[in-house]
Order: sequence, then structure tokens, then C-alpha cells
Amino acid sequence: MARRSKNWQERRRKRKPDDIEALDRIHTVIGDLLRMVIVGCGHCCADNQKRTTWR
Repeated sequence: MARRSKNWQERRRKRKPDDIEALDRIHTVIGDLLRMVIVGCGHCCADNQKRTTWR
């Protein structure tokens, strides 16, 4: 295990305001990407159903 210096601080618990803004932006982008993937998959499935004919 790595040893930390005596003045080391865990920044996850003491975030600076600029960290919070960056995290909010990252969460927004990830959410947008997930929505695009889900919508894209829905269109792909719909296209496949149109092409497949069951007789």
C-alpha cells in the first residue's frame, strides 16, 4: 500500500467549488449520452422490425 504524506487530504470529502461545477457538467454529459444511446437503440429495433416479415 502506498504511504501518504502527513499533509495529505482526501479531496472527495473536501471538494473545491470548481470541482463541483466540473462534476455537474460531467454528470450532464453522461446523462445526455445515455439518452442518445437509448433513443438510438430504439430506432434500430424499430428499423429491424420493419425489415423482418413473419408470414
